[in-house]
Amino acid sequence: MHLDADTYFNGDADAVNAIIYQRNADRSLAKVRTDFAQGQRDLLDALAPLTDADLLKAYSHYQPDEPGEDGGEPIVNWIVGNTYGHYAEHRAWIEALAP
Repeated sequence: MHLDADTYFNGDADAVNAIIYQRNADRSLAKVRTDFAQGQRDLLDALAPLTDADLLKAYSHYQPDEPGEDGGEPIVNWIVGNTYGHYAEHRAWIEALAP
């Protein structure tokens, strides 16, 4: 998302979303769709080598030096929450903008 650490760790969701929106407001729908599809491919490529056991490891296993809270829940929960589990939160807004 190309955010500085302070914004990423200390900004609220509205502030973070505002920054992301500002940076991307002028992108064409075609470019957004292309980048979204590439992001999906990149995600699947990153997940492909992981086993079920890997997906059950905690977030801190993969990011041990990252500050922040880690309740020990499996990384798969973070993956869901930051991919398809997060889409519904933005869907109505995106559909209102898309032609």
